[in-house]
Amino acid sequence: MKDRRKVAILCVGMVGSGPMEQGIPAFTNVLQRLSEEVQITIYSFIPVKRTNVSKAVRVRSFPMSSVSNRVKYIWLGILILWDHIRDPYHCFHAYSPYPSGVLAFNLAALLNRRYIITLLAGEMAHLPEINFGDLLNINIKSASIRVCESANGLIAFSEFQKSHLLKNISYHQHVHVIPFSLEVPLLGKLELSYPIQLLHVSHYHPIKDYDTLLNTIEILKSKIDVQLSIVGEHYDDAFLTEIRNRNLQNDIILIGSLPNNKLKRLYQSHHILIHTSKFEGLPMVAIEAMANGTVICGTAVGIIHDLAPECCVAVEVGNHVKLAEEIIKLVDAPGSYYKLREQAYRWICDHDINWHLKKMTHMYDA
Repeated sequence: MKDRRKVAILCVGMVGSGPMEQGIPAFTNVLQRLSEEVQITIYSFIPVKRTNVSKAVRVRSFPMSSVSNRVKYIWLGILILWDHIRDPYHCFHAYSPYPSGVLAFNLAALLNRRYIITLLAGEMAHLPEINFGDLLNINIKSASIRVCESANGLIAFSEFQKSHLLKNISYHQHVHVIPFSLEVPLLGKLELSYPIQLLHVSHYHPIKDYDTLLNTIEILKSKIDVQLSIVGEHYDDAFLTEIRNRNLQNDIILIGSLPNNKLKRLYQSHHILIHTSKFEGLPMVAIEAMANGTVICGTAVGIIHDLAPECCVAVEVGNHVKLAEEIIKLVDAPGSYYKLREQAYRWICDHDINWHLKKMTHMYDA
């Protein structure tokens, strides 16, 4: 029997951290399945818990948060070296070039091992107007470019993200596009009817461009009967005041944060996911929406950029007028709406968790 590859995954949280200690649920699900083929140890730069993580996956994390990265590098580096001496790793897989990729780069050089980098979100973003993107920091930018250019494998979540990566680095190998995925449920039935149920899923962050979101809702409200549900946390009094100032308090429902396993029913009861970000690597909400039959209308970022117009509606970032027009056009033509829904569902069925696992095991076996 062939020995399973042994892989060290370096990351910042991603499991057992963040709201409700969910980490990134898609990542947790992938780990559970991937651990059947590969021996995995996670090394996190911040404290994490084993919440929902497969027992087959070993989790090791730095025990404190408020400590300098230098201390974390040394502590995790020694820990990984000790584990490697006892049972050698085949390769290192870092989620994000900084800080995880920097440690993977140094360990790989020291131990003569391969390392892979997966980009997550804003590593190749440069948006000074909202202080977003690793490229804004000259030291992080320099470190990220160096470790990406030297990597044995690079993974982006979308062609959109890949294009931004290749604008900033010189890399002569193939950059793989492997988005997170999930186990796709059966497609339910939801009739297109009024009020049109819109859904926005994100924790509050300026990258989500709430001016575009609320401007779009204002236009839609004046034309058709709509209701927007917002799922996520950190929507403060200032946001609530903005809703009232626009007279949208009867058209928007703030649901708050929900565990990921409660989102499925929400997706399946809403007609359209509206996503107005300025920049995205994926986002995962688009994958979840397609799998549950929620049509995506949003800005041309991440995988929304990649899959438009066959599987979703995408407009230029910030163009709320065009976004509202496209949504109205879509709901006025139910045949187009259902076709878009079915094409998106077929795409996600072809790129489900089994597809993702096959791609990842190939990366580790290379």
